[in-house]
Amino acid sequence: MSSHREEQVARLKHELEDLSRQCYFQRLKTSTTISEIIQYINSHVQEDPLLNPVKDNPFNPKKSCELL
Repeated sequence: MSSHREEQVARLKHELEDLSRQCYFQRLKTSTTISEIIQYINSHVQEDPLLNPVKDNPFNPKKSCELL
């Protein structure tokens, strides 16, 4: 019976630590953050490797035919 109580106390302590950490997070309005995210994405489009893949892979071996 005491092990169940100890587990419950440990769980509640962990929950209290999580909640007290969350109290100190700086909260921002969604409308503000969304516009900032869109602005960041638009300003870094040219650097995005998924949208602009690298033309030549430097790790591919060079294909050349050499006769000795």
